[in-house]
Amino acid sequence: MARDRLPAGFAIALTALHSLSLLACVVAIIASAISAAQTPKEAVTTIGAFVAGFWTTGVDIAEIVGLADRQRNRRRCPAKWLWLLELVTAIFCFALPAASTLGYEEVRYQRCRYVKYEDREAMDCGRDSGPMPAASLASMAGIYLAATIHTVLFFMTVIQLCVIKKRARSPGGVETVAQTEK
Repeated sequence: MARDRLPAGFAIALTALHSLSLLACVVAIIASAISAAQTPKEAVTTIGAFVAGFWTTGVDIAEIVGLADRQRNRRRCPAKWLWLLELVTAIFCFALPAASTLGYEEVRYQRCRYVKYEDREAMDCGRDSGPMPAASLASMAGIYLAATIHTVLFFMTVIQLCVIKKRARSPGGVETVAQTEK
């Protein structure tokens, strides 16, 4: 069943937010690749951003194509499931990069904890964690921006669902001014 037609302003806002998220994900994917090329030993820290970027790119492209289709030939995710898709996307974008970075740093810390002083350089234990390289930081920033946008989209979708349910409960499907004055 086709989704109810949304007001043009709301559809434009959804398209703009998905486009901004797509742009942030493309930047994050490119920055992840650059970071992995610059520091191969720490490439595992950007795996989460890379995976989350590809997931979010797929979600955003599908929604942009569905919203931009004037003839409504392209199927979109039903409104009753779209909130869950936006929530899962936001959680992926927040959790995967953080888990891969923190997991790698913890493994490196535990590995270096019991290494002899002579072997510290061979095990890459001599360096401090210090600040993140610029490409890695750009990767994380892009994915976290996309996660924030998808959190906003989640709330917009929930509000949209509430409005659709309220309209469905009113007589005739749409409440008129005369009906609200009674």
